[in-house]
Amino acid sequence: RISMPVSERFRRNATGRRGGFAYINLPWIDDKQWHPFSLFEDPHDANVRQMFLMKSGDWTDAVHSSLSRDTTRPVWIKGPFPSPFRHAALYDNQILVASGIGITPALGAINAFKSSRRVNLIWAVRDPEMLEFFLEKMY
Repeated sequence: RISMPVSERFRRNATGRRGGFAYINLPWIDDKQWHPFSLFEDPHDANVRQMFLMKSGDWTDAVHSSLSRDTTRPVWIKGPFPSPFRHAALYDNQILVASGIGITPALGAINAFKSSRRVNLIWAVRDPEMLEFFLEKMY
């Protein structure tokens, strides 16, 4: 998990867009690779966004190895860009479908609309630890 406070400009650009995604570059891993990751608004602080990086290849393995302890390093970010669930506000009853780490944009929509709409979630997840993480840490 990468957590970061976001600037006023970032918040302005994200107005009306719960969740969303951004491209990140970690120059200390590879300064030429940009990867998209979902943004998750911290449920306890609207000024903080989080990205969850699951090990799924060489790049994310290198990130996890480099971040095995708390550290402060530069991160380049492009975005925010709209969530795939950006049109959820148009519907009173919602069925959100996600798989694996793809839960993060759905969580933004759930947070935004849980008190005003019926929201149903279908989430396919292989790793029980991921399920436990999101249930225990986020809600």
